[in-house]
Amino acid sequence: MSMLHTHRFSFLTNRAKNHRHRMSGFTTYKADVPGHRHVFFGSTTLSLDHVHFFTNVTGPPVRVRGGEHFHRMRGRTSFILGHSHAYNGRSQLDRDLPTIR
Repeated sequence: MSMLHTHRFSFLTNRAKNHRHRMSGFTTYKADVPGHRHVFFGSTTLSLDHVHFFTNVTGPPVRVRGGEHFHRMRGRTSFILGHSHAYNGRSQLDRDLPTIR
């Protein structure tokens, strides 16, 4: 039986109208089976007095050494104040996260 898991993500959008936003959060939980994908959604950080919203589905898992995997996350934010932002990031690996001691 496959364990349920989630992924953390944190990356910047592309620049539009001379600014960027950070997107961060967690994906939905899914079983670790071949080809699985996660839903992710949220709002960006505040920049120039506005935020954008996003919702999408990750790409399939990309396996790396050590048995871990990540997911690519690509798309566009909502259209606010005459613009939106493209994004192209990935979920983080456990080794990307700081260790709390």
